Amino acid sequence: MMVGSSGLEGSNARDYQVSKLFKDIQDSASTVHIVMQSNSNRSTDIASGSNGIEIGIRVTQMTGGRYEAINTETRLSTLLPEYAKQIVRSHQRMSHQYRITCQPPEKSAPKQITASTLRPGMSAALTLDGRVP
Repeated sequence: MMVGSSGLEGSNARDYQVSKLFKDIQDSASTVHIVMQSNSNRSTDIASGSNGIEIGIRVTQMTGGRYEAINTETRLSTLLPEYAKQIVRSHQRMSHQYRITCQPPEKSAPKQITASTLRPGMSAALTLDGRVP
């Protein structure tokens, strides 16, 4: 979970830093949630502000996370508990996972993959990387 601001702060991420960020997040199989606060009373640097927004949106889309843009700090008091509940639900589901892999014959793709369970109280859900948003 990250809370950020799209306002002027003076730094600009370099392309290699953004690429490394995306790779590190992908490799860690993390789900990233972002709250981006904009203040209409403050002047923003269009280049760095929109770059941070674009990176935030791409990271949340890439990881199955949630991106929320807000205009006032007061929204955080209701938004952060919502995120906390979502993170707790995801953690509860992901903390009891089993990993099943499928390796199709060389140069072919699996036609259909399914999974189910007969054990009471358990459910099955397939993901490509284990993330449960």
